[in-house]
Amino acid sequence: ISLLYHFLFLLSSGLTIIPVLIIMLNPLRSSEETIRKKLLKATPIGTEMQDVLDEINSHKEYIDVDNYNHGYYIRKNGYSPTITTYKPSSETLEKTVGEKHTHVFIGEYNYHLFFVACVVALYGFDENDRLVDIAVYKELDGP
Repeated sequence: ISLLYHFLFLLSSGLTIIPVLIIMLNPLRSSEETIRKKLLKATPIGTEMQDVLDEINSHKEYIDVDNYNHGYYIRKNGYSPTITTYKPSSETLEKTVGEKHTHVFIGEYNYHLFFVACVVALYGFDENDRLVDIAVYKELDGP
């Protein structure tokens, strides 16, 4: 009986720990800067736009890829800047990154009970279609 008790205890512990580990090891839960560094490792600054798009398209989990004929924007927003695809008013515009950009929905994960965190990357390109920077941000979506 004690062997059966130990087996059931280990089994129940494993059933509790494994889902927690899966959740904690999700790379999308990493910081925005950590995700950015990983993306830059795959597509360093100076990479041609087509090579970046090929890399993006090689990830079937990436959805909602959109290309824009303007750079992405960094908007002043109180204490921290906000990254956006849509041009803010001139008084809140901090800077424009690139001459064009690609907006990529990388994925999402559950954040607390009722919220989902969506992870987005913006790839900025210069006039010669070379990568100049990548910005990553997370948006919370919920009820």
